[in-house]
Amino acid sequence: MTGTRLVVVLYGRVAGIIERAGGALSFTYDDGYRDSSMATPLSLSMPLTGSRYTNRVVEAHLRGLLPDNDDVRRRWAAHFGLRDRDTFSLIAAIGADAAGGAQFIPEQDFPAALGEGSVEPVTDANIADRLRRLRPGGADPGEWPRDLRADRFRGARSDGPRRGRGVPPVGRKADRDRS
Repeated sequence: MTGTRLVVVLYGRVAGIIERAGGALSFTYDDGYRDSSMATPLSLSMPLTGSRYTNRVVEAHLRGLLPDNDDVRRRWAAHFGLRDRDTFSLIAAIGADAAGGAQFIPEQDFPAALGEGSVEPVTDANIADRLRRLRPGGADPGEWPRDLRADRFRGARSDGPRRGRGVPPVGRKADRDRS
């Protein structure tokens, strides 16, 4: 990870910037976001009443978005060519799909990484096929293809002719239409 700044997006709006400088992290709310009547804090430990939060609180928040299991973190780090204790870089690698409602987008990828996304109807046959592929050869879940690990059969509601049928979301559509 070469970037040192992550754009934090909540509900489709830029909420602030996480910056890494000399190994220390800081989070600064975007003034326009913080002053909005619709603003939500990134974390209870980082209320909107403050504008800038430093390393301890930011690191703890980001670490809480990653798996608790050290083996899983090591596999993720190896997959992305990172150190397993480099929380910032791990979040930068998976941040568009991190746990919770926030997205963490490397500044150099913003705003392109926030493409609209799409959904496609899913059939019983699609689900059966995906289930068969989940454990190819009895592979450990950490070795599953990333789309199968990260997706976990998320579904969005369909408002089209197949109303009520589950559809696998892709991109930002996943965050808005999650069922």
